Amino acid sequence: MPSSYAVERKAAGIYALTAEERQQEEDVRWALHDPNVLANYVGEFVVPVDRRIVAHGQDIESVLTEAARLTGRNPERLPICGIDDPLLDLPH
Repeated sequence: MPSSYAVERKAAGIYALTAEERQQEEDVRWALHDPNVLANYVGEFVVPVDRRIVAHGQDIESVLTEAARLTGRNPERLPICGIDDPLLDLPH
């Protein structure tokens, strides 16, 4: 390939998480391990904020829209995770 087509890539950087990002990580970890969340929201997407579920449902866009409305936050900056149904992982 001729050198005129070469693309220069920047090295990937490592950066520390912001306080908001750390809180989001903790909220997601909590949601994926809390027995009440796992029991009540099986098969749904949830948006955890400050250790509470602010929105949930099966349509990810609707869940994010509702969470953004309730929290006043940008939907692109909200954490979202799926609560798996453990019975779906069983062999038939």
